[in-house]
Amino acid sequence: MVLFVGCAELVEEQDRLADEWRNMEERLNSLREENSLMTQRIEKILSENVNLQSKEGELQREKVELLGEIVKLQSKIEKLQRK
Repeated sequence: MVLFVGCAELVEEQDRLADEWRNMEERLNSLREENSLMTQRIEKILSENVNLQSKEGELQREKVELLGEIVKLQSKIEKLQRK
């Protein structure tokens, strides 16, 4: 009888460990999926960052061009005012 009770306890422990193993596998799969989603978000943010840096460069070039135009126009205004 003691042997049977010991076997029953071992079966219960085996079932408990099997349940725990399944829970850990589910959690691991969930973490892998979350990791994949986070990686995709990071890649999207990095891509957006590259695009924004490119636009910033374009805007800086336009700013320099506009400042050059302003200087030219100011010079023309000064010449006209001297006449």
